[in-house]
Amino acid sequence: MRARVLVATGCLVLFWARGGLGQACGPDSVTISGSVTDSVTNIPISMVQVFLGATTIPVKTGSLGRYTVCAPPLQPIHVRARLIGYQPIVVRLDSLPRGGHYRLDLHLRRVPAPFTPVQAPARPQPN
Repeated sequence: MRARVLVATGCLVLFWARGGLGQACGPDSVTISGSVTDSVTNIPISMVQVFLGATTIPVKTGSLGRYTVCAPPLQPIHVRARLIGYQPIVVRLDSLPRGGHYRLDLHLRRVPAPFTPVQAPARPQPN
């Protein structure tokens, strides 16, 4: 039981370190890093979900809006970013050679969050 907990914790720490601290990826992959800012104020945005391709597990930006993802080389890559209150963005990068490090800064535009009013009819409460 103890070994399983340690292995699971180690995997989470490794994923967090590669995604959030900007460490280099392996020699056969491509490192893409940058920052996410508000398109009007240019202020860094934290907790933005950054996805690579069709993956469903995001890397979240840190308090300074920075992120790092590892990508497979020699094929087109789509980098997606989203956060509630901002228009999602998708950027297509052409095939990048292995072992390279590339900077991709993203600028998100604010959009009003959709709000649908709910009408709840009042019902008398039994005494």
